[in-house]
Amino acid sequence: MSPPGPASDALSSPPLISALIEAHRASIDCILASLVRRPDDDADVQVDALFALRFLLSSKTLDADEAAENARATLQWRRSNAAMLAAAARGDLPHAQTFNTFIKMGYARRARRH
Repeated sequence: MSPPGPASDALSSPPLISALIEAHRASIDCILASLVRRPDDDADVQVDALFALRFLLSSKTLDADEAAENARATLQWRRSNAAMLAAAARGDLPHAQTFNTFIKMGYARRARRH
């Protein structure tokens, strides 16, 4: 069996986040421009290039419009469920740890609170 060559090395190493952001900068900028932050939004949720990249890469066709629509829907869901999310973050919901695991609470947060 021969040692892995350059092609297999490239397949086993995921791209750097910075490289993905650079490669998709125009789409990321369009997504971010379409998002309107409101005063009642969770201040801990960072809406930045990484936030936009997450939605862009979730789109099967890398469609910036679809990604922006999904990002807006996520922010709206977080607004509509702010009380529940705050209770889960405090551990005040039954099974809060399981809840937080499944909704990826803190995925886009600056720092996790414990």
